[in-house]
Amino acid sequence: MDEVRPGFRPDVEGLRATAVLLVVAYHVWLGRVSGGVDVFLFLSAFFLVGGLVRRLERGERVSVPRQWLRVFQRLVPAAAVVVAATVAAGLVLFPQPRWRGLLVDAVGSLTYSENWVLAARAVDYYAADKGQASPLQHMWSLSVQGQAFVLVPLLVVGAGWVARRWGRSPATVVGVVLAVAVAVSLAWSVHTTATRQAFAYFDSASRVWELALGGLLAVLLPQLRVPRAVAEPLGWAGLLALVACGMVLDVTRSFPGWVALWPLLCAAAVLVAGTTPTRWGVDRLLSTRPLVAAGGFSYALYLVHWPVLVLWLATSGRPRAGVLDGAVVVAASLVLAQVLTRLVERPVRRLDWPATAPWRSAGVVLGSAGLVAGLAGGGVLRLDHDAARGDRLSAGHEVAGYPGARALAGGVSVRALPVDRRLPASTALRREFASLPARCSGDWAARAPLTEGCTVLEPARAATATVLVVGDSHAEQWLATVTPIAEREGWRVIALLEGGCSFGAASSRTGACARWNAAALDYVTSHRADLLVTVATAAHPRTPGERLVAGYEEVVRAVTAHGTPVVGLRDNPRFASGVVACALERGDEACTAPVSEKLAPRDPAAALDVEGFTDVDLTDLVCPAGRCPPAVGNVWVYLDDNHLTTSYVATLAPALEQRLRAAGAWPDGGGVVEAGATLSR
Repeated sequence: MDEVRPGFRPDVEGLRATAVLLVVAYHVWLGRVSGGVDVFLFLSAFFLVGGLVRRLERGERVSVPRQWLRVFQRLVPAAAVVVAATVAAGLVLFPQPRWRGLLVDAVGSLTYSENWVLAARAVDYYAADKGQASPLQHMWSLSVQGQAFVLVPLLVVGAGWVARRWGRSPATVVGVVLAVAVAVSLAWSVHTTATRQAFAYFDSASRVWELALGGLLAVLLPQLRVPRAVAEPLGWAGLLALVACGMVLDVTRSFPGWVALWPLLCAAAVLVAGTTPTRWGVDRLLSTRPLVAAGGFSYALYLVHWPVLVLWLATSGRPRAGVLDGAVVVAASLVLAQVLTRLVERPVRRLDWPATAPWRSAGVVLGSAGLVAGLAGGGVLRLDHDAARGDRLSAGHEVAGYPGARALAGGVSVRALPVDRRLPASTALRREFASLPARCSGDWAARAPLTEGCTVLEPARAATATVLVVGDSHAEQWLATVTPIAEREGWRVIALLEGGCSFGAASSRTGACARWNAAALDYVTSHRADLLVTVATAAHPRTPGERLVAGYEEVVRAVTAHGTPVVGLRDNPRFASGVVACALERGDEACTAPVSEKLAPRDPAAALDVEGFTDVDLTDLVCPAGRCPPAVGNVWVYLDDNHLTTSYVATLAPALEQRLRAAGAWPDGGGVVEAGATLSR
C-alpha cells in the first residue's frame, strides 16, 4: 500500500504482511480491531515522506503531478477491478434494498471518499452481523490513504521550498510540520473518539496523526542509532505487542484515539530496531520468504478479503464465519490476491508507455476508475429516479393508488399492486428515515451532548404551538406523522434524538446515554412546550416481551410536574431480519407475523397513571386484524427489521390527530411563551 520505497528492506515487507494478515484474521474470525490498518497508514506515510525528503535533500526537483500519477497508476486499476467485481456479485446476491448503498459505496471507493460516505452514514463498523455490512466498507482506509497521497507531496514540496528560502534542511522543516500535525490531529482524534466514535473512526482529521507519525519517523530514523543489545528486544517487543494488540485491549469502541498509539509504536519499534547481524533479531523472522512474498501482494489481499467475507456471509445467511468456512474465505482471498497482483497490479505498474507522457498515465488512472465509478453513479441516479415516486407520499401528501394506512378506513378501496410497484421503492429504503430541516438555534439551541441531535421545523409565521419529539430512532420515525400536522397547524417541532438511546431517567442508563438523557430532561423542563411526544415502550424482535422503557415513568413525572403534557406512543413490532427483503424473496404471507408474537397482550404504558400523560397505541394500523404485514395499502410498512418507513408513518397522521383530540391531548398553543420561561398552566 505504498509507492516510494527507498532501498528495499525485506523485514518491512514482512511487517506489512503481518499487518494485513492480522486484519484478515481479526475480520474473519474475531470481529475485533487488530491495529493492522493503522500500521498500513503509518507505513504508507513512512515510505512516501522518506522518499520525497531524500530527493529534496539531494537537490532533486519533485514534480507533484507526476508523483500523483505514479502512485495512483499502481493503486487504482486493481481497486477498480475489485469494486466492479464486488458490485456485479452484490447486485446478484443482495436483496434490492441494499443495491443503492452498494452503488454509492462503489463511487465513494473509486473517488477516495468512502470514509466520508461511511462517516455520514454513521455505519456501525463493529456490527455483529457482518453479512449485513457493505462489501466495500473496508475501502474507507484506502480513501484516507489516497487523500494522504494527494496532500503529502504538496506539504513536503512546500516545506522544501520554505527550507530553501530560509536556508534550512528540508528534513528539519518537514519534521517540524509533521510534529505539529501529530499533536493537533491526535488531540482532535482523542476528543472525537470520546464524543462521536462512529464518526471519528472514518474521519480523515482523526487519522492524520497516524500518517504524520509515520512520516516523522522517516525523517528522524537516519539520526537514530540503537545499540544491538536494545535493538533485538525492542524489535521482538514491537512485533509481539502488535500481534497481541486486539487480544489484549478491547479497542472495539475506542479507536482511533490514543489507543491507536499501541500498534503504531509497535511498528515504529520494529522499524527502529532495523536489521541485525545476528540470527536472533526480529528482522530474521520478518525477512523469511513466505512473509516477504505475502507483503508483495498485501495490497491486493486487503482489497479482496472483505468482499469475499461479506459476500459469503450474505450467501450463507450466517452472521459470522466459523473456523472451517473462515479458513475457506481466507484461502480464497489469498488465491484471488495473488491473481489480482500478477494479472493487474504488477503488469499495470510495469507499463512503459504511460511513463512517456503524463496524459497516458492519467488515462490509465481515470479510465479504470472513471468507467466503474461512472456506471455505479449512473445506477444511483436511476435508483433515485425510482425513489422520487414516493417523495410526495413521505411528505404527507396523498398519492392515488397508495393510500397506506388510509386503506384501513371504511369506504376506501385499493387494488393490490405487485411488490416491485410498492412505495417507497425497495432500493430507496435508506432514505426513509424522517428528519427536520434545520439545526436548533436561537432560544431553542441545545448544548452538548444534545447539539448534533437537535433539529427544528419552524413555521412560516409565529408558531401556534411547540411540540417536542424526544428519544431514539423509534421516536424519530414518528416525526413523519407529526410533521404534516405541524405544517398545516403552524406548529413548531423540535426533535431531540440520540440513536440507540430511548428517553428515560439518566439513573437507568450508563455512559453517554446517561449523559444524553440527563441533558435531554434538563432541556425539556427548562423550555416551554405544549406537548412532548415520546415512545413509551420497547418491543422485542423475537418474543412478545414488550416492556415500559427503562426509567420512563420517572421522566414522565418530572416533565408533567413542570406542566408539559406527555404523549407516550407504543413501540411498533420488531422483526429479527429485514421485512422488505423477506417479502421480495418469499412473499408477504411468509413474512407476516401475528401481533401476539410481537407485543405484550396489553400496552404496558396504559397502566401508567400520571396526570398529564396520554398513551397512544397505533398498533391496529401497523398490524391490522392482529397481523403485522410487510405492506399496507401498497406502501411498505417497514424499512428494515424494526423501523417504520416515513412513507407509511406519514399516512398515520389523520389517525394520530383523531386519537390525540379524543384523548384531550391536542396542543392548543394556549399560553405559549419564549424558551426558558417558567411554565405554569
